Amino acid sequence: MTRAVSPVLCLVALSLVACGDDTTAVDTSESSTSADPSGTGTETETGDPEPPPPPELGGPAMGISILGVEANQGTAVMLTEAEVPVEPEARNAYLVRDRDTLVRFQHVIDDPAAWIPRDLTAFLHVYPPDGGEELVRERTFFVQQDSDPRALETNFYFSLLAEEAQPGTQFWIELRESDAAIDVSGLEPGLTEAPLTPAPFGFEDTPLEIKVMFVPVDYRYPDPWRYPDLTDEDLQIFHDYLLQQNPVQTIDIEIRDEPLIYDQQLTNLGALLGPTRALKIQDGADSNVYYHALVDVGGPSVNMVAGIANLANASMSDGDRRVAATVYYKHYDPGDEETGEEPQTFPPTGSARTFVHEVGHNQGLSHVYCPGGDAAGPDPSYPYEDGKIGVHGFGIRDFHMYTPNAAHDYMSYCGNSWVSDWTWNKTFNRIQTLTAWDFGASPAPSPTSPVLVGTLYPDGGEDWWVFDAPAPGSGSGAQGLEFWRGGALVGQADAAVELLSDGQTVVVSAPLPQARFDELDAIVRVDASGRHDVELDRVELGHGVDVAAR
Repeated sequence: MTRAVSPVLCLVALSLVACGDDTTAVDTSESSTSADPSGTGTETETGDPEPPPPPELGGPAMGISILGVEANQGTAVMLTEAEVPVEPEARNAYLVRDRDTLVRFQHVIDDPAAWIPRDLTAFLHVYPPDGGEELVRERTFFVQQDSDPRALETNFYFSLLAEEAQPGTQFWIELRESDAAIDVSGLEPGLTEAPLTPAPFGFEDTPLEIKVMFVPVDYRYPDPWRYPDLTDEDLQIFHDYLLQQNPVQTIDIEIRDEPLIYDQQLTNLGALLGPTRALKIQDGADSNVYYHALVDVGGPSVNMVAGIANLANASMSDGDRRVAATVYYKHYDPGDEETGEEPQTFPPTGSARTFVHEVGHNQGLSHVYCPGGDAAGPDPSYPYEDGKIGVHGFGIRDFHMYTPNAAHDYMSYCGNSWVSDWTWNKTFNRIQTLTAWDFGASPAPSPTSPVLVGTLYPDGGEDWWVFDAPAPGSGSGAQGLEFWRGGALVGQADAAVELLSDGQTVVVSAPLPQARFDELDAIVRVDASGRHDVELDRVELGHGVDVAAR
């Protein structure tokens, strides 16, 4: 059977705890929102017991100014610069409807020498597009100094739930004195409203989804055989990592009923792409479904490669190439009897990060350069130095903040990875295209015919398949194929050449000639180094290929 992952959890009553890697985590437990000895403030609608009556609110906050309002669904989008709205078409990234959203603003103390540390109260007013009842979120916060965009606990922030994030929704923020009894007459007025009148959030009006079919690999070469132990908790990790870093409302993950049986020694992870592609064709899966093999090899990689993928384009005809493979690995710590340390199995978070990276390749993303990352084929158009994310990131499920100069784009090979606004926008366009195929906007699928596909590995090994697939693109001249029967050349082709995401494995593809494949007595691959015979008895036939019908 298949198992689907349910996208549970939402942003509610955020409150903070600290964590490493220059990030901030937010705790959503009820206990974290009651008492607030840290002075970080609380948001209403927590479900806690009724607090004592608050002091009477005063007027606009004095001696403090709002610097700008930000919405963050994964990557920061400025809604205002000071009080001036940033129009949606002028923003750095898209906002997605029906997606949980963090809303916050930065503040500055106008005259630190005269400042009176005290509670202030901010209100987020949300105006539904249908003219329904105004929503008001309130947060009281003890303000001692300027806010720090890297530290969420120093900000006024609010949660906007997915059902509230709708096209046409407007907002307005005000900052007021929490206690009218405090004398602030010696402070000057600041900027305490942003924008001055309600302005649109600018949520895009489009459905956005990603569909993934996990293909577990029944790896029968080692003794004992190995099979990925996918628990519901592990699946949720994969789901949430992909959800947080992609501009979507829905991530649909299923597990294929039948595994991929692999009984040879796996020395090249790319060897799984051919059979995974064959299974996708066999299943008749929709073009916009990503097929992703998961293999347990007893370690984090196969010859230093943890994941591999095709770089697919945005066409429907590239559907059979939306395949990838990731090594599924849970680190086991045996503990220490002398110290009493218990054995522990760690969740597959590293594999989940690799999974997001390889899906990125299937979405057409190349690598991003970062110092020491040594990623093959980095995209020269990436805008931020050293692969940094450029703007603040935020996880709508793990509630971490990622800072512009400490986190790297997830398409790099550097640590502390997150999504940049640049990658967010590129994947938005790809996801929008593929999702539209489920809503009647798909073009007619390309006709298919037998295609010979070879995978050339860095160690000199080769795998060959015949798929019933759309014709590959034109060749570059780097690889040619000759087809021989009875000592006569009956066909030749300039093969299309693709470099896989590891930067070393090469895939060559060409249509088969009209001559019957089962009557060929030789296929020769020709490249700059010479002529190479293809072993015909090792050519695998994909589902639906009839070699005797030509």
